[in-house]
Amino acid sequence: MTLAAKPSLVLFDEPTAGMTPMETKATIELIHKLKGMVTIIIIEHDINMVFAVSDRILVMDQGNVLADGPPEEVKANEAVKAAYFGEEI
Repeated sequence: MTLAAKPSLVLFDEPTAGMTPMETKATIELIHKLKGMVTIIIIEHDINMVFAVSDRILVMDQGNVLADGPPEEVKANEAVKAAYFGEEI
């Protein structure tokens, strides 16, 4: 229904929370179809899902911006690794 109004922005808040892997895959496919049609903002804790759909990622931890950039850059960021992957800096 939201898309019928042809918005310029769509906000997804935890779009895959509680979904099965099959449902998550379908949601990722839907988001890919929407890319280029609308601006999409996703708030999501599943960082792998975020990497799968994003051109640009902003990562926050405790209200602080840890990284902002393309997925490859964010994935390589030491602060992101420490906060989300449990790796030492």
